[in-house]
Amino acid sequence: MSDVVAGALFQSSTRSELLELLFVRGLSASVSELARRANLSPRSVANEVRHLAALRLVSVEAVGGADVVKANLKHPAAKALLTLLRTPIDVRLDDASAREVRESLAGWGAPLAGVEARRHFPLGESLLRGLEAARQDGTVLRVLPTVLAGHLDEVDWTELKEDARRRKQKAELGMLVELTGNLLGRADLRERVAALRDRRRRTLRYFPTARSGFEKELAQKRTPAAARSWGFWMNLSEDSFRSTLERHRA
Repeated sequence: MSDVVAGALFQSSTRSELLELLFVRGLSASVSELARRANLSPRSVANEVRHLAALRLVSVEAVGGADVVKANLKHPAAKALLTLLRTPIDVRLDDASAREVRESLAGWGAPLAGVEARRHFPLGESLLRGLEAARQDGTVLRVLPTVLAGHLDEVDWTELKEDARRRKQKAELGMLVELTGNLLGRADLRERVAALRDRRRRTLRYFPTARSGFEKELAQKRTPAAARSWGFWMNLSEDSFRSTLERHRA
């Protein structure tokens, strides 16, 4: 991996979001407009633009009264960078990493039987890794609202949402937060993730993956309203999440 790719892409979720706007979406815009599009602070965007300009991955040109930022598609790393940005971040969980995720969730209060409670990862990363694992594991999915509900005062919402964007998990996080809000009667939690919603999304996906026609049929009957609103079919009812939360919430 080149120093440009390592330094430009992976050290900052803000940087990754900007690279996606500039290279993948082809946007040319001022710092304030980039900040608005990415739902980031203008200051953090300005810092990243300076770094990318130093690497010559972007150009900054004065247009009227504003400085317009534009991707440098002639850069030697541009093609490889574009390929990386178009590839969804899909963490393939082997047995060891899956165990670490479950242990970390247990460390944050998840009621998972037969799992040692060890906080391998911070709260936000544990939740996002848990959402990744939940694509194939309904047991993990069932306990995630319990974890979030037990630590709402500890969540760094800005960092969590930026990490979800970087991991391509905006809808998954939005679903988890809104579902937790519904279980707790906390309408304010829905507003926390409103900016993550993609109104262009129309096709619903099964979450976790449905393995049979029967599972698909059940999912279409049981899906909680929060999951459906974020684009997911789910073979877990809202009552099943509520039961777990009420039994195990600290």
